Amino acid sequence: MTISRLISMRWVRISPASIKATRFIVLTLAGAMALGSVGSAWAWQQKPATQPSQSTAANTAANDASERYKQAVKQQQLNDQLQKNHLENQLQQHSQNTALAPSAKNPLLRQQFDDADRAREQRYRAGQQDLLDRYKNAVAPRVAPPLPQPANPPPVQEQ
Repeated sequence: MTISRLISMRWVRISPASIKATRFIVLTLAGAMALGSVGSAWAWQQKPATQPSQSTAANTAANDASERYKQAVKQQQLNDQLQKNHLENQLQQHSQNTALAPSAKNPLLRQQFDDADRAREQRYRAGQQDLLDRYKNAVAPRVAPPLPQPANPPPVQEQ
């Protein structure tokens, strides 16, 4: 039920003065929000005041700290992923051993389980090695390629 229906059924008694006051408050708030959004859009488009330039030493120190932080985050992510993979491997090994127990006497099934276990171990090792390689490539210092040398260097004049 809407408020107007409740009022028309006279379940709720609201005076006309309070309706006008409520309407005024709602319109005032709507106007303030509209002006606020226009003002924030205008402020966003304005150019920021010129910032004082920092020294290059402060910039390099900040960059070094940022790089160390990024490297620490990547190392923590690597450690987390390695630990997760190790736990998943242990769980998979345990479930495979549990599945193997009833059919341990059947040589054909035993051979299939052993083959599957070797393939799973190889896949696990390859995944771990891939993680380590990606980490090493991510944190390795970036080496700039050497500048090309001119084909014919200018002759050196002796004096």
